[in-house]
Amino acid sequence: VTIWPIPSSHVWIDLLEGVRAKIRKKCALVDDYIFYPAHAWPHKNHETLVDGFALLCKHFPDLKLVLTGGNFASDHPARRKIAKNGLQESVMHLGYRSPLEIRCILEGAKALVYPSRFEGFGLPVAEAVIRGTPVVCSDIDPLKEVGGDAVSTFDPEDSGSIVRAVEKVLLDAQFRDSQLNKAQNRKSLFSAGPNALKTFNLYRELGGQKPIEEARTCLLYTSPSP
Repeated sequence: VTIWPIPSSHVWIDLLEGVRAKIRKKCALVDDYIFYPAHAWPHKNHETLVDGFALLCKHFPDLKLVLTGGNFASDHPARRKIAKNGLQESVMHLGYRSPLEIRCILEGAKALVYPSRFEGFGLPVAEAVIRGTPVVCSDIDPLKEVGGDAVSTFDPEDSGSIVRAVEKVLLDAQFRDSQLNKAQNRKSLFSAGPNALKTFNLYRELGGQKPIEEARTCLLYTSPSP
């Protein structure tokens, strides 16, 4: 039985007025940027993303690429390509950020771009679907399973494929709106209640008991005994 991880509560809660603006100012964010939150591990594929971003900048000179997570080592391929293409002013690496900061950065992005070569799940894709940020991601099975029809996909080994997918989201308003409507319909899949019920019923079935049908009934079985 497959039971998905559930995004933490910080992506669901309502924020106080002014919080987003305060964090955007703190991070020195501009209006037009794409976002990739990931550690600098090889399979996260930053180097191909930088190749694609260099091509995007030819048509979108004001566009920024915002990165979070561990900084690149001095010999990291992406660091070398940023320097080679003169992208030091266009690529913003913000390092490690809090979950609240990540959420606000994600919400302000033109798109989440996720070029990872493999994933166990791909939690940032789920978080983007929940928050209504357009997603363009690798056409690998875990991300396609998580994003469904609410995401656009590309070949993670082809920088041109990344460019075409991002350009479609940036330029085609009708397509973008369609994807966001699909995300709105999909985000309930990541809510805690249905997944808690699925987990609860798995244990009941293993114990030879009948499954229950409503999540609220779980409370009757998990309350302390008198």
